[in-house]
Amino acid sequence: MNRKIKYSITDLKKWDDEKVIAMISEKAEELQLGLFGENLSIASEAMVEFNAVWNLQECVNQDGFDFFFLSYGIDYGKIAVKGFERIGAGEYKKVTQVAMEDYKNVDYTNITEPHGEICLVSSDFYDLTGLEFFLIKYIRKNYEEFVIK
Repeated sequence: MNRKIKYSITDLKKWDDEKVIAMISEKAEELQLGLFGENLSIASEAMVEFNAVWNLQECVNQDGFDFFFLSYGIDYGKIAVKGFERIGAGEYKKVTQVAMEDYKNVDYTNITEPHGEICLVSSDFYDLTGLEFFLIKYIRKNYEEFVIK
């Protein structure tokens, strides 16, 4: 990412769903990393939650809930849960909440392999479909929440 991501509501409206999600996720990552002197503090709650949902999905699909919670923590998981609720992805919210409860009950200090219960919940997450549908449906109704001025 060498360039600052910029787009307008007009851009979001004319782009296809794939590009909309790609651009918003790139902008959210740019803010999360604090590039160009900006960070997520200038973003709307919806964009912060989008970023958490997107990061959770990528981590869980790649390495499971263990990896997500070890990388980002429970509090970030709570932000993702709010995001799932915001976009109407109830099953994703439910599975994530179960994973959070399981994670709280495991001592990870000396574990080198993922914990079995969390892996089972990760499998439940993999079985879910339609997250991008929920995201794009919300974005298309709330463009202004995803534009940084």
